[in-house]
Amino acid sequence: QMLVAFLLLTHLIACGWEWISGGSDDQFMERYSAALYWSLAQWGLGATDVYPSGEAEHIYASVVAVLSMVMFAAFLSTVLSGMARLQQLLRTQREQEERLRSYLLSRRISWP
Repeated sequence: QMLVAFLLLTHLIACGWEWISGGSDDQFMERYSAALYWSLAQWGLGATDVYPSGEAEHIYASVVAVLSMVMFAAFLSTVLSGMARLQQLLRTQREQEERLRSYLLSRRISWP
């Protein structure tokens, strides 16, 4: 689910870059692939040789940089809360096993 959201957002960012930079229709795929490459680089997935050239592109690149920081923070928060939840589940399981072990020992029932 997060991967689909990431890919969709990357596509939308690339489309925005393409729309702002403009150009002729006969070179659309070349420009879109460069925009997609730039969009992926904004997530920290590598360097790029595509740079903003005009005022609108600079503003767009700045907005995308802030957006990518916020999205990365949200992603990191999701991962960390999932890890904390997993730790809590493991702690609960260990406590239940310890209670079961104590009960079985108090009743002199063998434990594997």
